[in-house]
Amino acid sequence: MHAVTSDEALLRRSRRSHIVISSVKTLVQTTMSGVFFTLLVKQLGVSDAVTGVLSNVMYLGFAMQAFSAAFIRRLPSLRTGALILYTGQRTLYAFLYLLPFLPLPYGTRIVLFITLYITASLAGNLISPAQFHWMMSFVQPEHRGVFTAHRDMITLVLTIVYNLGMGRVVDHFTAIGRPEIGLRLCAVTILLLMAADAVSILLSADAPGVLENARKEPSFFSAVRANLANRSFLKVVFMGCSWNILSFFCNSYHNVYLLQELQCSTTFIVTAGMVCNVLRLAVSIPVGRYADKYGFARCVTLGFLLAAVATGLLAFWRPSNGAVLYVVYQIPYSIALAALTGSLMNIILQYVPAKDRVSAQGLYGALNGLSGFTGAALGGAVLGAIQANGLVVGGVSVYAQQVLNLTSAVGMALLAVYMRRVVQKLPRVS
Repeated sequence: MHAVTSDEALLRRSRRSHIVISSVKTLVQTTMSGVFFTLLVKQLGVSDAVTGVLSNVMYLGFAMQAFSAAFIRRLPSLRTGALILYTGQRTLYAFLYLLPFLPLPYGTRIVLFITLYITASLAGNLISPAQFHWMMSFVQPEHRGVFTAHRDMITLVLTIVYNLGMGRVVDHFTAIGRPEIGLRLCAVTILLLMAADAVSILLSADAPGVLENARKEPSFFSAVRANLANRSFLKVVFMGCSWNILSFFCNSYHNVYLLQELQCSTTFIVTAGMVCNVLRLAVSIPVGRYADKYGFARCVTLGFLLAAVATGLLAFWRPSNGAVLYVVYQIPYSIALAALTGSLMNIILQYVPAKDRVSAQGLYGALNGLSGFTGAALGGAVLGAIQANGLVVGGVSVYAQQVLNLTSAVGMALLAVYMRRVVQKLPRVS
């Protein structure tokens, strides 16, 4: 057994720090999305369609990722930039949970909410692509799939505990007519997570190599032109954008449907999500090994197929079977997420040269974020139209969410065919 060198110890500590950083990021995103965020937005008094759109306003901030490389090349260190931007982002997020209870006019609160929400998202997205490469700089290329799987497993365990605990707390205070207490506790929790994140960032080694690559890249517009000239990159971007449009088109309105039409409790919704996370936990390592062996493109293809099956089930989603079918849906969808979560992040590395990766990752993230918001907006328009006018097929009233899920399922199946026939055949870079 060989002695562990100081360099090896530093790499190990840095990998562990980034697992904590990623876990905090996921827990904060959990608090700023899903059922918790739905309850927050509904506290502002907006409609279902507006709720779905507001729930995805943060994805407009993904556009800032396109400027990430140009921004970070001016930083003295990634560690300093990440500390400042993530701390600012989480502070704003915590304030948003207090906003509904301030003595402000309705219109002012909505405008302030959207402004601060987008600002917080912009702050995080400026550093996000570089932070991903910062993390991966501590991992050997042949171990990236397994490392991502281990990171996801730890994040999932924490998410399960967090969702269950916070779900029960929010339900309790809502039941006794004091929802503001539950939402304020969400704000306090975000601040505690922010503190854990700051400590982890300071414990990690810096990544001067990532900054050096970013500084070697041409100007912003030259980098964009270089990436857009890479046909493999464009085909991968088309895949990512299509997936985001399809998934946000339907998923953005699941929680509204569960809470209102199906009359499900927050605890049930969180528990169903916990089932999904437990299944993801069980298959994460095998899926990571599959990705390392066969490539991230093949793993993404598998994920799209499973997502199409799962989403297709919800085309039959009605109040009479809503709770049961939602739990069944979690089985294929959780495996799909295990296949997609890490692979969609890593796939760019297979088709873009190292010198272009930060800018390519930023452009990829920006376009994916904008496409996700576009999908949510389109879904909201369809949902609003069906709710306003009604839809009857064969004498049976059809819910808007059924139409959204059926449309997305068909699109996801076609996307799996695209992956098989186009992306999997692209030449990889070394």
